[in-house]
Amino acid sequence: MSKSSVEGMLPVVLEVVQCKWMPLIIEQLAQGVVRPAHLRRALPGISFKILYERLRRLEEWGMVRSQPFDGYPRRTDYHLTAKGRIVSDILRAARRTGLSPEVIGEVLKCRWLREILVLLGHRPHRPSQMKQKLEGISNKVLAEKLQKLERLHLISRSVSAERPPAVWYRLEGAGERVRAFLDEMERGASSVERAPVRVGGGR
Repeated sequence: MSKSSVEGMLPVVLEVVQCKWMPLIIEQLAQGVVRPAHLRRALPGISFKILYERLRRLEEWGMVRSQPFDGYPRRTDYHLTAKGRIVSDILRAARRTGLSPEVIGEVLKCRWLREILVLLGHRPHRPSQMKQKLEGISNKVLAEKLQKLERLHLISRSVSAERPPAVWYRLEGAGERVRAFLDEMERGASSVERAPVRVGGGR
């Protein structure tokens, strides 16, 4: 995984994923809904105040651009930028995992959880094998992260019948889906580095 590009995307994707409204706004914009009044009708429960706050935030990040029109009544349309369309694809990949934003957020916040999932995506590993490949991780931290991934039902632990017994970890179905999401995020992060960023008027 390209650490520099992905790490640069993490704060933005994490905030978007854990926000109630931003993923829904991005989804509507991706479907061609561009006017605030239409967005509000498509998102029951959102106020104009919250809608405009979220649109401004997305505009500051370069995911959305505003397009004002003269005339009466004055209006401003909103469109996804190239970066916004990439993030829209990442959000669709997150939804395909079937997991809650809280679980996705836990994985995104922790480098070691992400790297363990990527490692186990290749094949099952023993803890000693993971320790060799995860540069800088201690035995204590590795054990803690493996336990956390088990609690999240992303990986499973098994003990072989051989002598001496060997402990193996492998991805569960949900873990496979999160691994696919991380792959999509890496592709998106690489694309964002090449995408033109056009920021609107801001606050």
